Amino acid sequence: MKREPIKLSLLENSHAFLREAIANAIEADTNPHRWQFAILHLVQSVELSLKAALEKVHPVLIFDDLDAAKSTTVNPRQAIRRLEDPRMGDMTFSQKDRERVDDAIKIRNQVTHQHFELKPEVAAAKFFALLPFALHFQEKYLHTKVTDVVSEEHMKGLRLIRKALKELVQAALRRIKDEGIETTHLWACPSCEQATFVIKDGQDTCYTCRHSAKVAECPSCFETVFASTIHVVKDDFTDHEWVVCSSCVRSLEDEREREWWERHRHEDLMDEFEDPMFSQD
Repeated sequence: MKREPIKLSLLENSHAFLREAIANAIEADTNPHRWQFAILHLVQSVELSLKAALEKVHPVLIFDDLDAAKSTTVNPRQAIRRLEDPRMGDMTFSQKDRERVDDAIKIRNQVTHQHFELKPEVAAAKFFALLPFALHFQEKYLHTKVTDVVSEEHMKGLRLIRKALKELVQAALRRIKDEGIETTHLWACPSCEQATFVIKDGQDTCYTCRHSAKVAECPSCFETVFASTIHVVKDDFTDHEWVVCSSCVRSLEDEREREWWERHRHEDLMDEFEDPMFSQD
């Protein structure tokens, strides 16, 4: 019996993965192991959506090597960079959107390439952090309504999971209040993004998702930050190294740029006075 081939456009394929992602998220409410597939399929849907937007600008833009069409296609980070480029998509992505996409990609890569550990609360938080971006991007740039892709039944299932997640946050906030923890000892959790990460008395744990992370003092600004945000920045010309937190990296880059311009401005002035126009006979 002859079977018709399965043929989907980039946009249709992204819709198929989005529906699978939501179906797995709903099933994960009773079977937590489905969260890995919910996130995997959601990231794949986002990746295909970004490529579909690039394809609308020009089909060749979905390829990694623009000079060799039909090579490997761009990854989500590359796609976002191209879509932000005024010469290509001229779209706007917030820093938070980029961070959420990156976080989801990391989880996807762990799930597909190595052993992993994923708490259901964290998985749910990551899923619901990325889902609004996926739906908003589809509607704004690909002109797709949510109701055209996601059934009302699935939307109801998502609302129930979202409600359960909110109840976890509310329980964490009640515990924080009962323990008399001040807001100065509360950070946004790097895992679930809730402002329930407690740094009081060395606890360094999120009361919502139970994520633990080390904190440390930045050697540059002396602020207490997540240890994972401290980096070693090396000057390629002088081999000098700075150990700084993420907030200081931008300040350091700005300072180095100012120094570069000041140095070259001085060099330009010297070149100007060495011009034959200023020489004396």
